[in-house]
Amino acid sequence: MSIKITKTSWRPFIELTDTDGNTLYFDVNIRPVFLTQKESETEVISGDTKFTVKQSAKDIIKAVERLIKEEQDRKLEEAEAYRKA
Repeated sequence: MSIKITKTSWRPFIELTDTDGNTLYFDVNIRPVFLTQKESETEVISGDTKFTVKQSAKDIIKAVERLIKEEQDRKLEEAEAYRKA
C-alpha cells in the first residue's frame, strides 16, 4: 500500500487512516513506537498518544524513507542552484 505524503510550507506529513476511516496527518519528526497488531493494522504510540491505523508498520517506514529521500534530493538541488548563482 502506498502512503500519500502531504507537504506544507512548514512541515511534511504522511497520511494514515485510522480504523474508523478517518485520515490522520502524521508528523514524521516525532519518534513513535510501532506495534503490529495484524498484518495490516499498526498501533502507533508517541508519548501519551496512542492510535491504531490501517497501514502496516513496514509501509509507514517505507513512506518515511521515501519522504527523507525526497527532502535530501530537494536540498541537494537547492544547494546546486546556489552554487551556480
